[in-house]
Amino acid sequence: TYNFGTVVIGGQGNHPFLITNTGGVSATVISEVGLGAPYGFNGGSFPGTGGTCGTTINAGDSCFIDIRFVPIGVGAVGDTMDLSFNNGVTVTNSTRAVTGTGANPASLSINLGPTHNFGNVTIGNAPTQSFIVTNGGGVTATGMGPDGVLAAPYSFAGGSYPGGGTCGATLGAGLTCTIIVEFAPGASATFNDTIGITYNTGLAVTTATRPVTGVGRTPA
Repeated sequence: TYNFGTVVIGGQGNHPFLITNTGGVSATVISEVGLGAPYGFNGGSFPGTGGTCGTTINAGDSCFIDIRFVPIGVGAVGDTMDLSFNNGVTVTNSTRAVTGTGANPASLSINLGPTHNFGNVTIGNAPTQSFIVTNGGGVTATGMGPDGVLAAPYSFAGGSYPGGGTCGATLGAGLTCTIIVEFAPGASATFNDTIGITYNTGLAVTTATRPVTGVGRTPA
């Protein structure tokens, strides 16, 4: 069985299959009669966008058909690719099982809940807060990084993402990591901002956000 692996819902997996005529005469009237949604030919028709097969394959020759998997729901889906052809005597079939798994896009959240409040912080101090980033989707989030919006007096601890936390450029489905943010007020005022992490869901680039607030206070 060929496994297309895990493919995000709304996305597409493709695979070229090599078709070889090992007989002594041409195979004719070739057509695929087994596959149904979510499987089919890439581009919609035989032999597929990247395919090279025609309706005849001469003895000893090979060609490709280009099959796609476009999941419409979560979970594994199996099917059987079934090539019908005339072998010079009768119509017969050649089959190959396929399977693939549909999954929801990656979905990052930063500590589900309301705005995080650093509270009252005396100028000259710089408390930090660790935030948990969770991937609640079904595929790996890729291309993770800061969105560039976080501004002074907020910053990632140490000056760069993830601030000494455990997050990197990717986060697998169902996994968590941490980022650490610092609040270092330089004036007596209320400061509002938004932590943002951009990432690729498997379909598009988006941003996970978490509002933060804090108040700078002059020393006594």
